[in-house]
Amino acid sequence: MAVTGDSGPVPTEQNVTAIGIKPRHQRQVSDVSMTSSVELSIPTVTNAKSPMRRCCLSCRQAMWSHKIWMGFTASTWGFLSSVERAVILPTLWLYLKGYWSLEAANMYYGITMAAFSLSILVMTPVYGWVSYAGVRVKTLLLVANFLEIIGNLIYLFAGSPLAVLFGRLVSGIGASCEPPLYADIARATNRDERTTYIIVLLLTRQIGLIFGPSFTLMMDKMDYHVANFTLSVYNGPGLLMAGLWFLHSLVIFVSYPNVDKNGRLVIQDGQSSLCGCCDRRYWIDTSSTSSDDLQSRLIDSKDAISNNRYLAQVRGGTLQAYRTYPILTLYAVTFATYFCFMSLEAALPPVANRIFGWSEVQTSYVYLAASILIILVVIVLRILNSFYTDRVLLLAGLIIMVASYVWLTVVVYLLPSLETTLGVTLLLVGIAIHVIGLPFAFAYSESLYTKLAPITDMDRAQSIFRTVLNVAFLIGPYVGGSLINTPTIVFLSMSIISMIPMLFVMYRFEDFNISERTGVPVDVDLEVAKDS
Repeated sequence: MAVTGDSGPVPTEQNVTAIGIKPRHQRQVSDVSMTSSVELSIPTVTNAKSPMRRCCLSCRQAMWSHKIWMGFTASTWGFLSSVERAVILPTLWLYLKGYWSLEAANMYYGITMAAFSLSILVMTPVYGWVSYAGVRVKTLLLVANFLEIIGNLIYLFAGSPLAVLFGRLVSGIGASCEPPLYADIARATNRDERTTYIIVLLLTRQIGLIFGPSFTLMMDKMDYHVANFTLSVYNGPGLLMAGLWFLHSLVIFVSYPNVDKNGRLVIQDGQSSLCGCCDRRYWIDTSSTSSDDLQSRLIDSKDAISNNRYLAQVRGGTLQAYRTYPILTLYAVTFATYFCFMSLEAALPPVANRIFGWSEVQTSYVYLAASILIILVVIVLRILNSFYTDRVLLLAGLIIMVASYVWLTVVVYLLPSLETTLGVTLLLVGIAIHVIGLPFAFAYSESLYTKLAPITDMDRAQSIFRTVLNVAFLIGPYVGGSLINTPTIVFLSMSIISMIPMLFVMYRFEDFNISERTGVPVDVDLEVAKDS
């Protein structure tokens, strides 16, 4: 195995050291961004076509960058996950009721939903641990997609409600592969571009939630009979998702790159792609020198970070780095954000049905409008990201969320005494404020976390982060669904839960300033420059 470097003739390390320029493999991001006096003294040949040529070379390099392919794979992963959620959740109850009985639907609907969520909660840290142990992310993604395919095929051909439950359980195991995937993205990107990648991943997830109902409408008239098997809109999502996950597996196999623990591209030496796939090292990282290599490159650098900061960054055997005030606060932010998101999603349909007489059609319109609004907000975030820091935008999102839940608490309390038109308007305004604040908290809590957590221990870091997220996913619907008879308490609890991390961020706001953390010089980035 070898790590790719720059192509073309390069000066020898001895000559480079003699003139004061560091070899590329020893540079940090700050080194790449600064121009030395020696480099300025080297004459360059001007060419009228050079700007155009540089532009073409940059575009070609960007198109074939391994970071682009990793981002594409992660985006399509999130898109398909959202599509699966959007096509199966609305039809699961009718699937159990139509193919078996109302009693079966009442008995298995809840535990089938819980089985999917519980398997994700349990298996998320397992994927992170396996990746941390050396199994390459490409291998884990292919295994996860295989489990998704198997689970959806079981869902398609289920002969009993228990088989439906088992199919969703297997699919949940496959849907747990986010920690190593996001860890790869964090390792392969530098701090300046990582937030953009996270925003794009959030955007594609929301697009998937919009496309999901479209697929359901396409399958609405589907009714095919083969022997004793019936293919309809209720079990059709199993066939649809099995096919989509198979296509996604082909994309992973062909385009997803292997990178080491420092985010550098890894290729086979002197082997064709076909022969390389037969090499065990293509699927499992057998080397244990990534951290040692990073240590030598940082210590040899003149701009090396302080020894204490470095140890906190690369030491894999301790969890001390995850017990700092900013990290713990970001865990609280993540839990509060996803808890409130799931609680409102669980509480809105029954509350709107009881007070306004809404059916699932009106509720679906609200969800569709919310998804479109989130996409617009995400686009605005991409613009704001160029002018404001992550901590400012995160705090802004938390303030907006708290304001929305306080608004909804008051509105829901007053709804019985309000006219229907006014009540609906005020409720939708509160939901819109909630939707505007969510992307801020979603994107910038994760962006800050990837910049504060040890970059060389990102597998475990993402495992912990995703576990906190999944706990909120599990508890949120339970709380929101169990308190539907007292909706005021639901929104009041959301106000308090979101207010606590907001106060934590405000109390020690300076701790979330990436460039001014203790032990880190302002002009030094913590991460090694990634070759594109």
